[in-house]
Amino acid sequence: MLARLSHSPVLVSRVLFALAALHSGYALAATRTWTGAGTIGTCGAGNANNWSCASNWSGSAVPGLADLAVFDGTSIKDCTISAAATVNGLSINAGYSGTITQGAALTVRASSFSQASGTFLGGNQAITIDGSSFSITGGAFTSTSGIFTVQNNFTLTAPGTFSANGGTVQFGTDTGCNGNATLTAPSVVFNNVRFVKGCTYHPVISGTLDVNGDLVLDNDAATYLTGGTVTVAGNLTDNTSEAGTTLYKLDGFTNQTFTGGVDGYLGNVEIASTGGTVTLVGSINVASSWTYTSGTVNPGTSAVQLGIQNHLGMYAGRCAGATTLNSGAMAFNDLNIIKGCFNQLTTIGTPVVAGNLSVSCEAASPSNLSGGTYLVGGNLTLQDTTSASSIAFTLNGAGAQSVSIPSGIWPASTLTVNKPSGTATLASDLSTGGALAVTSGTFDQGATFNLTVNGALTVGAAGVFSNTGTGDLTLGGNVTNAGVMTFNGGGNIPCANDADSIVIGSTPAATVRTWSGAGTFSLEDVSINHQTKSGGAITAYNSTDGGSNTNFTFSTCSASPTHVTFVTQPSNSVATSAISPSVQVALKDAFNNTVTSSTASVTLAIGTNPPGTGMLSGTKTVSAVAGVATFPGISIDKMGTGYTLTAASVGLTGDTSTAFNITVGAASKLGFIVDPSNTAAGASVAPAIQVAVQDAGGNTVTSSSASITLGFNANPGGSTLSGT
Repeated sequence: MLARLSHSPVLVSRVLFALAALHSGYALAATRTWTGAGTIGTCGAGNANNWSCASNWSGSAVPGLADLAVFDGTSIKDCTISAAATVNGLSINAGYSGTITQGAALTVRASSFSQASGTFLGGNQAITIDGSSFSITGGAFTSTSGIFTVQNNFTLTAPGTFSANGGTVQFGTDTGCNGNATLTAPSVVFNNVRFVKGCTYHPVISGTLDVNGDLVLDNDAATYLTGGTVTVAGNLTDNTSEAGTTLYKLDGFTNQTFTGGVDGYLGNVEIASTGGTVTLVGSINVASSWTYTSGTVNPGTSAVQLGIQNHLGMYAGRCAGATTLNSGAMAFNDLNIIKGCFNQLTTIGTPVVAGNLSVSCEAASPSNLSGGTYLVGGNLTLQDTTSASSIAFTLNGAGAQSVSIPSGIWPASTLTVNKPSGTATLASDLSTGGALAVTSGTFDQGATFNLTVNGALTVGAAGVFSNTGTGDLTLGGNVTNAGVMTFNGGGNIPCANDADSIVIGSTPAATVRTWSGAGTFSLEDVSINHQTKSGGAITAYNSTDGGSNTNFTFSTCSASPTHVTFVTQPSNSVATSAISPSVQVALKDAFNNTVTSSTASVTLAIGTNPPGTGMLSGTKTVSAVAGVATFPGISIDKMGTGYTLTAASVGLTGDTSTAFNITVGAASKLGFIVDPSNTAAGASVAPAIQVAVQDAGGNTVTSSSASITLGFNANPGGSTLSGT
């Protein structure tokens, strides 16, 4: 069982739970008072204290399902419930100082369970207060370690005490409804708690409900908690609750799991873990606020929704007019903010969303979203926000991201692209409420989408702004570029001389915008008006001068190569064997695009030559086809580690390949590595003759153990060769 580190045992605060009865299903038949008159003779050996012994009750009858069982000063004898008992009501009144021990299931029906004195000691069987109320004003009540069910009122008043006994307290039942009532309790600590109801059921909390174990909201229909705080030290599972105003505070000191259901809506959430990790699971829906105070949070693959649709007014009275998101040091996976239940969301700090972020509002009541900067690692979608909103967004994911604004309205704030790698692509028309800053990574305007930047457009040294589609760029501020800005209405084909499908203009109309910075400006197939460049000029190729431009030069271009690049690198090969796949070298222009019209000749040569004697064979000079020169059949004869090739073409910058190795081939010949020297007849030839087994390139095949026999090729004196 989980334990709470700090809880005062002093019974001070009150908790108000509303569970009240709309009907009472049964009528009292009789009142049976515990007389304790039973003896061994009347009850049997060991059974003198048994509830089920009729001699212990007034009228000598065990209370039945329609009766009220009463304990008072008539007898203070202990009682043991040794067999399942069902009564209409149970009252433990002042004057009774004995102990009632539960040894079997106890059910109290439509009347009530009340305790003003004495001790009730629960066992491990079910206690069910079915359709009635539960009230303790004195004495000590220890619950069952099994399931204790209360369908209606739960009232605990000092000096009465309640002990959870490691069991589960269930408020509500799967069938039947008794409407709304109240539960009042001093500072009691529950173990596990489950809320379940088969129909409309609206508990109201005043103060704090302290759950030291697990809390499950497992309802069949429209059930919600309002008011107060529920603290949870164990796991929290919300299956199908509806939106209320209660704060759910996860404050355990060991690992906790927070599981949401698609149809569940909590009022407010606070993460205040004092140890371990809180793991978010599934779809977690929160109607109002989310606060992070402390602890470690693992968002996993969860999706958190903050807010709830209220277009039909179905959540009237359960929605916060203004609410907050304060996620502190934690990170979300996916986060969906949806306005409909609140009209003002204030963001505190810098929420981190590792996955996708969606902000949407009901069109009839667009929300005001203020404060904070959201760091988004996935896709960003905004819909029906207002320009009065002031939240800002930074795209910082390492992979591909998209930005979609179906309504076309952006908050009055900056959009920042600060990606370590990858591209953020516009997926709809966008009119920003402020500046656009591409600090690092690439921002792509998309295929057809128009972009209006109602502030400064800044590209950092590690940033790229790209528009190779047909969307227009309208500037409401000046442009500063320390990185790369590329515009090509021809779809990123150099010098395509296509229609000038991109229009670069200004807002308000006819306002001149200034471009500055030492970054790269590449403009082709665009139409430009009311722009000026400070500190030099920008050349726009195959483009239209729309008028009122300064230091923009309009020129025509034809693609021509500036350098060569290996596009298929040489691979490790065997001496004298063709390198495969064939080495390929492309002719590239200044933008690193392959110039497909080029047929220039490219020549290969050995760059790094580890043995110093390697020879390159095959056709070493090849004319390019569609801008690519292919070299089939080239080979190197000498083995070596770390060869490189160079590629050159007249007038162009060359390239050097990556390193590769040449290994020895198959044995194909013999070669003298120490030749015979002049020697006197009958004397041994010195130094000793050596013959190597070699491949076709003359490399020694060190793995060979073949036998070699020497003989005379020319024998002018008719000599005889002796020795081994």
